[in-house]
Amino acid sequence: MSDDKDISAGDNAGSGDDRSGAPDTGKPSGDWRSNLPPELATAPYFRSAKNLEQAVSDLSAAAANAGNSLRIPGPDADEDALNKFYDKIQAKAPQLMRRPDSDEAYQQVLRDLGMPEEASKYALPEVDGIKLADERIGELKAMAHEAGLTGKQFDGFMKSMLTKEAADLSATQTARESDIAQLRGEWGAAADQRYGEVARLLEATGAAPELIEAVNNRHVDAQTMRWFHSMADKMGSGGEGAPLGGQGKGEPAPIMTPAEATLQLGELESKLIGKRMPADQQAVLMKRRMELMKLAYPDT
Repeated sequence: MSDDKDISAGDNAGSGDDRSGAPDTGKPSGDWRSNLPPELATAPYFRSAKNLEQAVSDLSAAAANAGNSLRIPGPDADEDALNKFYDKIQAKAPQLMRRPDSDEAYQQVLRDLGMPEEASKYALPEVDGIKLADERIGELKAMAHEAGLTGKQFDGFMKSMLTKEAADLSATQTARESDIAQLRGEWGAAADQRYGEVARLLEATGAAPELIEAVNNRHVDAQTMRWFHSMADKMGSGGEGAPLGGQGKGEPAPIMTPAEATLQLGELESKLIGKRMPADQQAVLMKRRMELMKLAYPDT
């Protein structure tokens, strides 16, 4: 009598030991793929999907993207294969730009970025307080085009440059006006006469008309005007040629500067203070004192 137990197929039901001879699909019991053919159940998009709806969605997405994938050339790909690959990428993403490998390609990149075809196509920004000559504008545009500036770069560069030039010009103008104002204060009532003497000096010596105009318009700096007047004064008292310092026949006597008038005023007051003199002489000195006061203190 044998003690071996006879195990029937029915005894193994539900034990996980499937000896029925059916192919193993790799799916657990109760899987939604249990009714699918093994080939389909283990196929891509099916074997990883949680349910049939996900499998269908994944397949639909794959079908929609079909043809959009790009195969990257291998390390041994030739130049023709690489160029075709680059062309496909640019066809799918036109905003991408290839690195230029020639002068012609480089120029095309610059044009794509916004460099105009011709230098004249650059637009010059307007900045208050500065105006450029047409010749200089043409030179700047030509330089910008040669450097490969885009329209936006040219606009930004010119705005910065012109704004700085306008500020420098304004500062120079302010300094010159202050300088000339100090000179007029220094010369006082003699200023107009001295400017006239300098203008006559320049005319007599054949100076450029632009320089003479600058003197007449008070656009020459104070240091230069002092030097000019010194020359005019020396030539006017030198005995050669026509007088230039307002001392010739029929010319008015030179007007004193505030400093000169102050000096004479001091000398005159020393004669008046504490001194006795005839009334008519005192009247003459008092009148002269009033004249010197006006010259010494022209702003009062």
